Amino acid sequence: MADRTYLPTQCLAKVRSCESARRMVRIRMKQTPEKVRQHTVPKRYLKGFAKELPRLTQYDRKTGAAYPVSLNDASVCKRAYSIKDGDGIWDDSIENYFERVELEGCPVIERLVVGQVPSHAERCALARYMARQIQRGQDVAHAAKREAEKFKDKEFALRQIRANEEIYVRKLGSRQKFEAALRQFKERGTGVEIDEKAYLRPLILDTPPYAEIFADLAWRVEVAKHGFFVTSDRPVAIRRRGQPVNPHVVRINERGAELYFPLNLKCVLIASDAPARERRRKVSAARVRELNRITVINSYRFVFAPESSRDLDGLVKEHSGDRIQFDEMKW
Repeated sequence: MADRTYLPTQCLAKVRSCESARRMVRIRMKQTPEKVRQHTVPKRYLKGFAKELPRLTQYDRKTGAAYPVSLNDASVCKRAYSIKDGDGIWDDSIENYFERVELEGCPVIERLVVGQVPSHAERCALARYMARQIQRGQDVAHAAKREAEKFKDKEFALRQIRANEEIYVRKLGSRQKFEAALRQFKERGTGVEIDEKAYLRPLILDTPPYAEIFADLAWRVEVAKHGFFVTSDRPVAIRRRGQPVNPHVVRINERGAELYFPLNLKCVLIASDAPARERRRKVSAARVRELNRITVINSYRFVFAPESSRDLDGLVKEHSGDRIQFDEMKW
């Protein structure tokens, strides 16, 4: 599953020495419309959960409120994936990359919805789409912001440096250079100022290894005979079979782990290492409710539905305090 990426910043680096070319690049980028409002969950995907376009019902788990929201506004953040380069110009490379991942993944979702069997290449495209969706959520961005704040504490920063000492030695080329750099850091009066978006920089350089696992699992699609499925601002859930309220992070390669991904308001994809007896089956309203329970618990803050319902009101209220407890970020 080669992950081909294109970074405009790499092209910019090649013209740094040429002032005239540098000015031309800056002029062209300023002429390009900036992508200020960026969806953390793709608009094309959310459209599949709208009963009456262009609106969804958004449940806010923080306040308990449910209200209509436009597809243009659902799961939107200001410059969620934009980073300023050395010239102060907003670089939208990561947002542009995610758009390409969506263009490859969304058609596969639409094929699954109508009952078609995706090819191996299409399974890989959707697996990459789901893996990237796990990485790009608002929960990851907010966790990065919290973790970045910790490095302002000098003692915390020193502990992190010592914990990753061998990595720094390899990067600097020798232990002597590492010790010299460490002494220089200790002479500082403060910790480290880390850009809270620093985690984004290496984000798209390699395909997450679990994407290949997603592609190789047994897939089945469950179709709601009655009612509807909902999705969220963290739509890809990995839970242990029969343990929806378990607050701990579950890895896809753990025993009994299953991946749940709502495809639209009538279909949900379930993937696991257990062979699927049926690739597609219709399920009861009770089963729909249990799958929606998983989506609600796995959500970060917002749940998106075609319409409000008493049953969904009850699920959101019942699990208002249930959250997935994430590990510390690796920088």
